[in-house]
Amino acid sequence: MATGLRVTGIGMATVFGVAEETAQGIHDGRRRVVETHLIGLGGQRIAAALALPLRSGLEGAARALALVRPPLVEAVRQAGPASGPAALFVCVPPAWEAEIGALRDFAAGVNTPAGDEWKAVRDALAGELATQGVRVPEGLRFLVRCGHAAGMIALSQAAALFDAGQADGAFVVGLDDQGERSTLERLDRLGLSKSVYAPNGFVPGEAAAVLCVRRALSENAGGLVVRGFRHELEREVPSRALALTEAIEGAIEASGVDASEIRTVVLDANGDRERAKEWTFASMRTLSCLGAQPVAVRPADVLGDVGAASTPLFVGLLDAMRIEGAALVVTSSRGGFRGAAVVTRGVADP
Repeated sequence: MATGLRVTGIGMATVFGVAEETAQGIHDGRRRVVETHLIGLGGQRIAAALALPLRSGLEGAARALALVRPPLVEAVRQAGPASGPAALFVCVPPAWEAEIGALRDFAAGVNTPAGDEWKAVRDALAGELATQGVRVPEGLRFLVRCGHAAGMIALSQAAALFDAGQADGAFVVGLDDQGERSTLERLDRLGLSKSVYAPNGFVPGEAAAVLCVRRALSENAGGLVVRGFRHELEREVPSRALALTEAIEGAIEASGVDASEIRTVVLDANGDRERAKEWTFASMRTLSCLGAQPVAVRPADVLGDVGAASTPLFVGLLDAMRIEGAALVVTSSRGGFRGAAVVTRGVADP
């Protein structure tokens, strides 16, 4: 799949704002982490990097839609009209039951919004696209519930739909609205968020990112092009990074790009020690062995961990940061999925 997918529209909302503001914030190394009014198990205030205020009334579907609507409209504006039906992939966090496993009873005491509202969010976004002149049939609306690497799965499914002639374009929406009281308290209870008693945890962030992609019709397709993507499932605990290694190798091979041309890696390192070890093992087996010496960009250093928004947000950042040459995007879901994609900037059409 050397021609890949051409990115025709990008939108994002983070703690810094839109794409250009986010890219500048990362470049400057500015952190927007604040202490909330919530008290964690260790007695300290729970810290987070939030794009929206933490308050009642802005939770569940209401919070998700408030976060994602502006970037969706921006991506549609950039993409322009479509000649046929479009697919919609809404990438969101995994269900808590899958996320926490045996710890579900421990977290059950935390208040949570009633019911699963992600399907309602997906359908509301399809309705929003309809008002923008984009038709998304019922059968082309997908919910991908696996966190960080969900966008990699969405890109693969979008390519399959294009090959089958079932869609003219696709919207890959990454959404992780961790600024809810219930979510922040669960993360703290489970020792996932960084605190005095969980120094290996991450700082919760929240973001929404939208990519509009279409089939790149030539090797010289203009703009940003995702030329290779692969996802694998890690089944080992502790991991030897076999799945991540396979994902990176597969993405580079599918892209047709020489690994030595990869100048930048954007990865979802968030302070978790096991995640860092996986990346070290996988990069040594792949990039180091193939002669690549890329610069690593870790958005979580300033944005916090943006979870399911990671894949589309990272691809969008490559455009906003004006990064030249080939780049590698790497994401790892806590549920086991590992993903990688090679992104290049094509020559503009005459």
